[in-house]
Amino acid sequence: MPTITAPSIITRCIASGLGFTEGPVWTRRGTLQLVGLSRGLIYDLDPATGEILAAVQAGGAPNGLAEDAAGTIWIAQKGDEANGQPPAIQMLSNGVVTTVSDRDFHAPNDLVTGPDGRIWFTDPQGHDLDAPILPGRIWSMHPVSHACRIEADGLAFPNGLAFSADGKSLFVAETMTSRIVRFDCTESGIGTAHPHAVLPEGRPDGIAFDRSGRLHVAATDAAAVMVFDCDGELVERLELPGGYPTNLCFGGEGLRTLFVTSAKGGKVYAIDREIAGLAPGPR
Repeated sequence: MPTITAPSIITRCIASGLGFTEGPVWTRRGTLQLVGLSRGLIYDLDPATGEILAAVQAGGAPNGLAEDAAGTIWIAQKGDEANGQPPAIQMLSNGVVTTVSDRDFHAPNDLVTGPDGRIWFTDPQGHDLDAPILPGRIWSMHPVSHACRIEADGLAFPNGLAFSADGKSLFVAETMTSRIVRFDCTESGIGTAHPHAVLPEGRPDGIAFDRSGRLHVAATDAAAVMVFDCDGELVERLELPGGYPTNLCFGGEGLRTLFVTSAKGGKVYAIDREIAGLAPGPR
């Protein structure tokens, strides 16, 4: 598979020094929220200046964020045994973080509000990517009752996840195998995993769709965002020299800016795109 670069793309660093950055989400208020995983913080940033508008302590090691239709921010809390924070799903509302579920999770990683209104999240175990593979899970949670159910099991480090525009497919980054897998969605849940795309280098972390159906993938140790078409073919590569991209989301005016978190230097990058992003959540 040929690697296609995009040398004309201008990448702007809008913030740095925020710790191990992860989990960006564009809010309905027009701000960018993300986590400082190593600091246990949820940041609210001005997307134009990178100014920190607020920083809320979530404790432990928050990893991913998602916003629902009511504006509530959901947090995938990886947990931290050293400070007594168990793996959990938390919610941020009116500046207050609350734990809503701390079942027998491994280490919740990333999450998204599904077209069904439920909160879907990945739950890998064993964060040493050079160690033997341990099976990870995908869960969904009712946003009111907070009842959780396992939707899939046995994945090799499930990571970023995103629904297709029609809500009929769920795509998941399987980090250990360097591939993206697709699940067919039905009224009763999701089926078995089907291979969709394989990264030519690096490992997939966060993912996000644009409105044309192209999937943008944060390829960690490849220092790039890789873009795949609807058939899983690599069509573009967005370089982040010296970066370590962990996750991404579309935001800004018309959802035409791709925001990318990079753990090296605790940075956030912004890349203008011609095709707007697909808004997550119920459709």
